[in-house]
Amino acid sequence: MLSTTHAPPQDSAHVIEVLKAVAAPLTGEAFLHNLVQQLGVLFQAETTFVAHRIDPQSTMVRGLAAWKDGARKEAWEFDLKNNPCHMVYQGEPVFLPCEVAAKFSGKKDSGYESFVGYPLRGRNGDVMGHIAVYSSKILTGHDDWMSLCGLFADRAEAELQRQLLENERDRTIKKLKALDALKNEFISIAAHDLRSPLGAVRGMAEVLSRQQNQGEREQALLENIIDASDRMAGLVNRYLDYASIEAGALKLEKIETDLSRFLEGLLVLRRVLAADKDITIQADLSDRIVCFVDSERLGQVIDNLLDNAIKFSPHGGTIKLGLSEADDGTSVAISVSDEGPGVPEDLKPRIFGAFETTADDGDSNRFRSGKGFGLGLMISKRVIDAHGGSISVDENAEGGAVLTVTLPKT
Repeated sequence: MLSTTHAPPQDSAHVIEVLKAVAAPLTGEAFLHNLVQQLGVLFQAETTFVAHRIDPQSTMVRGLAAWKDGARKEAWEFDLKNNPCHMVYQGEPVFLPCEVAAKFSGKKDSGYESFVGYPLRGRNGDVMGHIAVYSSKILTGHDDWMSLCGLFADRAEAELQRQLLENERDRTIKKLKALDALKNEFISIAAHDLRSPLGAVRGMAEVLSRQQNQGEREQALLENIIDASDRMAGLVNRYLDYASIEAGALKLEKIETDLSRFLEGLLVLRRVLAADKDITIQADLSDRIVCFVDSERLGQVIDNLLDNAIKFSPHGGTIKLGLSEADDGTSVAISVSDEGPGVPEDLKPRIFGAFETTADDGDSNRFRSGKGFGLGLMISKRVIDAHGGSISVDENAEGGAVLTVTLPKT
């Protein structure tokens, strides 16, 4: 039986309609299936498909989408040996107008006469796959067929590159999430393991400090041990808070709270700490403002802001704690201002991040020392976010920084 011949379509309108269909706003598997279907329609071919090379060192490829005998075919794998597709991986388009079944043992029972193959290249220029057309008709008009197939190949190549980038991104995200989970687990375990020995060190130092036979030097050393233990315990608690927040375990227990009395209570200890640097803390808390908050968590935030203000304020400076209510009565604002070096404009977006560091450029600014920002502000932001509020940093008109916490009243 003689095979019929098939020339490129002369009806440009038909070609345009097919190309429009290929340009449909699809991605992924849906796009590839649509592409090979339209390619089959244009070539009047029994089989068209897009394949991706599994391994550059292997002859195995994976068919991603196919149009075979008028129906879709799902993904499958096949060997390039004794197959005209193998020729495409030399890097050039292949046009075999006839006798494909006779020349390739892998296709001897297929009834195919012609084959058109086009390489699909990755971003590095290597052949990553191919587009294939098998037909029982003898093809005539080499240049026109190859031009048409090239248009389809360009679209398939762009989509494959996009998919590979997307897959690589997804793998990277998965690895980063796994590493992040390991980091959080390590932080949590390490912090828990440090708690017991820290408590023991502090307890023994306290017992020794109460004994009457200590000299002044020994007593001072014991007090230093107690202070250092307290600082380390605070750091351990921050690490535990961080691990809990990252694990999504931050829970709030909101209760109706008189913020004026609440803040006055926090100031008792902070004023003692500030006195060591002859720092005055002024508080404008005359108005009674009630708000629904997790008082323990909010106290942690305000303590952190006050501690930072004390740390960075100059000797003899002044810290101001403010409390106000919005005109519409829906929110409240708590502000802490200091007379320290302030926060550089370019670093404001970063100070609420975890484990952020800056280069040490010799600047005296608190955030340009080459040290990290710590976890306190990051934890504070997460706590305030969980309340449905916000925390911001601005310049103090008198010099220094103003950190403001805004909270909804309910």
